[in-house]
Amino acid sequence: MVLNTISQSKRRKKAWIVLDSTDIQLDLNWFRRKITKKSLEEREFKWNYIPSKSFYIEYKLTIAIDYHTRKPLAFLIHEGRPHDSKIYPEILDELRRRRAMRRGDTILMDKGHYTYQNYQLGVSRYQIIPLIFPKSNFKLKRALDSLSYPIKILKGSKLEEKTKKFFTQLKQEFKNKNAKMAIL
Repeated sequence: MVLNTISQSKRRKKAWIVLDSTDIQLDLNWFRRKITKKSLEEREFKWNYIPSKSFYIEYKLTIAIDYHTRKPLAFLIHEGRPHDSKIYPEILDELRRRRAMRRGDTILMDKGHYTYQNYQLGVSRYQIIPLIFPKSNFKLKRALDSLSYPIKILKGSKLEEKTKKFFTQLKQEFKNKNAKMAIL
C-alpha cells in the first residue's frame, strides 16, 4: 500500500518488467524448537534431497518488478523446486490479472525461462516482447519462424488490419531487441 502511494499510478508508455526466480529454504532450527521429524512428515511439505544437505524443505519465489520504478508488481510462491520455464505462464497470468502488464510491454528474464515455446506464448497469447538472456545455441530465426498471427483475427474487418499492424510491429521490436540480447 505504501509503494502504491509513492509511485505514479498511471503510466502512459510501454513498461519494462524484470522477472526472476529464487529458491527459499525453510529453516526450522532443530535446536531451539522441539520439532520432531515425525511431526514434520505429517505436514504437507515438499521435501527435497541433496547428498551434501540431506533432506530439506524448499520453496521457489518468482517476483516481477517494474524496471523504472523498482516497484514489485507480483510474486508467486511454489512448493519444491519447479523449473522457471514452467512457472512462466503462471506469472504472466498473474501480471495480466493485476493489470500490471499491457500489450507491447517488454519482459526481461534470465536463462531459466528459455524455451522457444515461451517466446511464442509471450508474443501470441500475451502480446508482449519476451527478452530472455539466450543460451549459447539460441537461433533468432527459429524463434521468429514460430511467431504467427492469432486465430481470432476476423477476415475483411478493420480489426484484422489493426491486429496485423500491431503484430507486425511487435514482431519487429521482438526481432530488434532479441538481436541485441544475442550480442550480449
